[in-house]
Amino acid sequence: MKIVINREVGAFNLSDEAARRYLRMSGRSGTHSESGVTLSRQFAHQYARRSDPVLVEVVEKMGPSASGDDACLEVVEVPATGWRLLDVCGIECVVPDADAQSASTSQVR
Repeated sequence: MKIVINREVGAFNLSDEAARRYLRMSGRSGTHSESGVTLSRQFAHQYARRSDPVLVEVVEKMGPSASGDDACLEVVEVPATGWRLLDVCGIECVVPDADAQSASTSQVR
C-alpha cells in the first residue's frame, strides 16, 4: 500500500496546484469551500486518508511541486497493517507499531 508522508520540518502541506489537481481528479473541482489549506489540514490530521489513491497519484506525478510551504511530500510503500506514522516536528516516518500504545504523537494503522 502507498501513503503520502512529509519529510521536512513543518507540516503536511499540498501546493495550491496539487490541491487543485486533487480536487479535479477526485471530482470535487466545483467545491469552492475546499481550499488548498483546508484540504492539507484534512490530510495532515486524518492519517488514514494518506493512502487516498488520488492523493498518491498527484504526489507521484507532480513530484516536488506537489509540496506546499514547509513541506516535502513523498510517497512511500507500507504494509497493509502493522505500522504507525510517527511525527516529530512535522517530519514523518513509518515505524513498526509494537510500541503504538506508548506513543502519543502517532497514529496506528
